[in-house]
Amino acid sequence: MIGVDRARARAPGSLRREGPKHLDSTIEPLVAAGRIRSEDFLRSIYGNDEVRQRLWSMQHGKCCFCERTYEDKHSTVEHFRPKTKATDLDGSHRMGYWWLAYEFRNLYFCCRNCNTLKRAFFPLAPASVPLQPRQKPWEATERALVLDPGLVDPEPHIVWRWKNRRDGYVPVGVTEEGRQTIRATQLDQRDTLNRLRHRYYRRQLRPVIRAHRDARAQGDDPAVAEAKRRAHLLAQDEAEFAGLARFLFRRFGLL
Repeated sequence: MIGVDRARARAPGSLRREGPKHLDSTIEPLVAAGRIRSEDFLRSIYGNDEVRQRLWSMQHGKCCFCERTYEDKHSTVEHFRPKTKATDLDGSHRMGYWWLAYEFRNLYFCCRNCNTLKRAFFPLAPASVPLQPRQKPWEATERALVLDPGLVDPEPHIVWRWKNRRDGYVPVGVTEEGRQTIRATQLDQRDTLNRLRHRYYRRQLRPVIRAHRDARAQGDDPAVAEAKRRAHLLAQDEAEFAGLARFLFRRFGLL
């Protein structure tokens, strides 16, 4: 998991026009009446083709959590702060962040697996005061325990540890935010994801690490430079599993 540069994309006009109108005319009255449901929010506004394409492009076609690359047609829109209810660490629920349902900075491209697993899980740090209706996260002091990659760099919160020969390197949280983010989407437990990530390590990352090691042992400066060039490319934002790549390349002196 890496940070997302939200400056790469502006909120689509359809979202800016239609979102506030639907909040005022439909959603807020339903909230006041205590009858808000997930289906009351219009996918045709927050999840239309323009929004999905904008998010997908902003994130280089990668899921905001697991960093797998997906084709545009598989785009799922993730509400980082959930719409109708938010689930705490103890399983209790509180009111969701309905006023952020059409806020572009609360939306991400997310794979179906991560989206389904996270659901409404959104714990806060002890003693953290939840946002009040109409408050924006970047204007308040609410401390979420799930990392928002558009506001916080996830890399200081997550390291990678070797698990076994089948799963390879898996993410480990070194802060409470890192641990709860991994828990939210089971980034360390999903067999298919672990196998795909480990295959990527074997085919793309490990050869560069070994080439760099061998070149240094032989005093071959041009080969060292070439290995570092390849590492730099594999660590770019648009590269799949860039978080793992950056951690390993830093560990082995390529970045």
